[in-house]
Amino acid sequence: MQAARAERSVDRPALPSQPLEPPPRVSRSTLPAQLTALIGREQAVATVGALLRRADVRLLTLTGLGGVGKTRLGLQVATELADAFPDGVYFVVGPLIMAVLWSCPNRTGDSIYG
Repeated sequence: MQAARAERSVDRPALPSQPLEPPPRVSRSTLPAQLTALIGREQAVATVGALLRRADVRLLTLTGLGGVGKTRLGLQVATELADAFPDGVYFVVGPLIMAVLWSCPNRTGDSIYG
């Protein structure tokens, strides 16, 4: 009986003296690579980024004429804010919509472009 007790105490692993560190966070994303720099849109990127960081904003829509850079702006902001969204940032293309992270109307009707 004593031999069995001795075996059990030998089999127990030693507990670490300090708490274990959590594993590194892996950023999840399906954003396409941006092959060129976004030039001259710093204010728009800052405005959209600030809106998305607000706790009361759950949906943000970028609207405008075709070809003005809504998708590119959204991709830039999504890339810059990817670490702020622990569940990931995803680029989604559908038959009627193209969305990056969010979709939200400007409530005041003012343009973020000035």
